[in-house]
Amino acid sequence: MILSGMSTMDQIRDNVATGYQSKLAVPCTACRYCCDGCPVKIDIPAWMNLYNELSLTKDKKRWEEAVKAQNGPDTCIGCGQCTSHCPQNIDVPGYMKKLAAGKY
Repeated sequence: MILSGMSTMDQIRDNVATGYQSKLAVPCTACRYCCDGCPVKIDIPAWMNLYNELSLTKDKKRWEEAVKAQNGPDTCIGCGQCTSHCPQNIDVPGYMKKLAAGKY
């Protein structure tokens, strides 16, 4: 929770952005550059979003349902092509490994 004096819309936006970013485990912007070279066609932004969701909710049932999907994090071969295309330099294979193991 952020409690600070705010008197302008810019200050409100700044506080909201700060609070939102502090909760994000993975700074994925869903630009999809990472998906272009993925040899197993993983929808990486969707999985990064799920990682962020699970890191906040710890919803084990949601994870159990999601990892049954085709081309899930367990299919990642760790080639690193995604990371080399990522403007945020996110360690996608590392997060895929964590998701596949249920560690978020």
